[in-house]
Amino acid sequence: MKLNLKLFGKEIAFLCDSKTLRDQWVTGYTNRCKNGRYCIFLDYDNVDLNLIKPELEHLQINFNLSSFYIFQSSENSYHAVCFDKVNLHEYIQILRNSSVDPRYIDVPLNFGKKVWSLRLSDKDNNSVTFLDHIHAKIVEEVGEHKTGHRTQSTAHANILNNLFKLNIKLDRPDNEKDLILCRYRV
Repeated sequence: MKLNLKLFGKEIAFLCDSKTLRDQWVTGYTNRCKNGRYCIFLDYDNVDLNLIKPELEHLQINFNLSSFYIFQSSENSYHAVCFDKVNLHEYIQILRNSSVDPRYIDVPLNFGKKVWSLRLSDKDNNSVTFLDHIHAKIVEEVGEHKTGHRTQSTAHANILNNLFKLNIKLDRPDNEKDLILCRYRV
């Protein structure tokens, strides 16, 4: 709805949007790590998977990121997770260079929480399912060890290993066990 008012020789415009409130609660996990860094969470809504995969490869190269794991959350909606731990500034840059929903980027920033979440439980009879793994594009090997400048979140890898029966092996694990879960209404 749009409302225009003329007041004191000026026109003031009000724009309103309405949304039906639903009363379904879901469980998710957050990307904030114990040391204040962030795992990379990307939430794609109404984006074709064939567009997401090349974008993730582009992000891997441009930001020197390791592997991404892709999950389907509903029809044409996907989550992508990279276990590399980045600071807030790097994370925002990665988000802004992706085609995630702008609200996914802005809402945690505007409401002061600075914590992003992805759903783990069912929503409207849609379960989150594992789809694919995009291997790292840039890997330096020194002797028998892979190197990189970022540690990776063991806690985030462990929850996905346990819930989805995956076998994620981290190159630079932080060995932390703490993870923040959340419950929210959708």
